[in-house]
Amino acid sequence: MLALITCFQIFVLRQRILSLSCLKIGGVYMMLGLAMFLVGLEKALFPIGRIMATQLSAPSLLAGEGGVAAI
Repeated sequence: MLALITCFQIFVLRQRILSLSCLKIGGVYMMLGLAMFLVGLEKALFPIGRIMATQLSAPSLLAGEGGVAAI
């Protein structure tokens, strides 16, 4: 990600990097933010997706049993 942002700034925006230390600190913050985002996905959204997939692929839903209309 840091290489992509650096190349974008140099080749597309045609601006040089003013402060390499700020770029390094920003890269560290970016990596920490992405890591926390992925931990949040693992803890919150992925389990919900697994539960929904299990329920939607249940034989009773697929066969139309139990009062649920078959898709």
